[in-house]
Amino acid sequence: MTRDRLLKTNLFDHLAGATPAFIKSLTVEECTSLVDIYARGFVGLSRMDDAKQAPLAREALDDLHQSASQLTATSPNYGFSRWASLQAAEKLLKSFITLKQQMPRKTHNLVDLAATAVSLGLPAPSSSLLRDIQCVADVRYSASSVGKQEVLQAHYAALSLASEIAPLLSPQSGWVTEIRILTYTVNDRPRPFKALRVSRLKAAKAVGA
Repeated sequence: MTRDRLLKTNLFDHLAGATPAFIKSLTVEECTSLVDIYARGFVGLSRMDDAKQAPLAREALDDLHQSASQLTATSPNYGFSRWASLQAAEKLLKSFITLKQQMPRKTHNLVDLAATAVSLGLPAPSSSLLRDIQCVADVRYSASSVGKQEVLQAHYAALSLASEIAPLLSPQSGWVTEIRILTYTVNDRPRPFKALRVSRLKAAKAVGA
């Protein structure tokens, strides 16, 4: 794609299993939520992919995919999904620490890892993100101990953390992801739904874009 040739698409065309009746039943608030979810996922995963040559980054990206697949499988395993979100966050923090020529502690405690990373220059992650992701190792053996909403929240938090930390890792692919939430207009009439503009630019071009 170029600036002169943009691709427009409807997210519903890519929503697996969505029937016309289901789509028609969605409220404005639910449509808005879907746009927000897509934006979070696109930014988190694309920035991780751009940093996948950094230490532990490819493994963290695999954990994010594992978290999603275990969450959305026909027979979901919420415990494995919950643990995979923690592993992704843990590896992200350890990657940053490693790049600062320090040996990260062998711990699953995100608060401790984040404190070390912050002391080395990482902007402090939101405590609520770390809290939503943190879990005990026992979730791997007792999937019924966690609920779907809790696991989904952990997955979203891991994606948000990835979008913050991944651009600070190196090496980078040289591409930059930009997301803008816009209002949607049809025939000069504003519509209540959000629209999303996604750009993938080379780093030099992204400055001031």
